[in-house]
Amino acid sequence: MVLFQVKMEEIIFSTAGMLMVVLMVLVFLMECRLILRQALRPRAIEHIRCNSALLSKVIYMKFLTSSWSVSLLK
Repeated sequence: MVLFQVKMEEIIFSTAGMLMVVLMVLVFLMECRLILRQALRPRAIEHIRCNSALLSKVIYMKFLTSSWSVSLLK
């Protein structure tokens, strides 16, 4: 009975971790889409540098949070 309980906890935690990673990927894609939509506007040439810097910061922060969550899963 104890072994079954431990297995269920492992399944629940691994499922929750995978859902968290999927959610972070979806949020990252939505942020990229919004940034790229702003960059593709007609008068957005002066904003491309700002948006690319923001995009690189978003990518870096998502990488940090995803690597942190993956290290928690191990």
